[in-house]
Amino acid sequence: MQIRTSTAGDWPEIFSFYQKIMDEGQTYAFPLNQALAEARSWWMEQPPGQTVVAAADKRIIGSAKMGPNKPEAGSHIATASFLVDPQARNRGVGRSLGRYVIDWARREN
Repeated sequence: MQIRTSTAGDWPEIFSFYQKIMDEGQTYAFPLNQALAEARSWWMEQPPGQTVVAAADKRIIGSAKMGPNKPEAGSHIATASFLVDPQARNRGVGRSLGRYVIDWARREN
């Protein structure tokens, strides 16, 4: 598994499992039934944050977004959100993304 910074071209593949996870209604309080373009701003983090993907076998199987928790006084505290494709659960994807985020937060904050 490789974890790398996401690109604009990754969004449609991330959206395929983002939508499944949002439709489950068990994790994030994001709007339901979002279209591809609408959902993008809910997941693809802008600087100083970052969105990454976990890729294996030439497909994206997870994603994380991270950034400062709050501007100014809270900028030294990081926040992150995670998605793992339901077909790739229980394979350590979330754990690997979590480690990446912790390392990122230590470097950036």
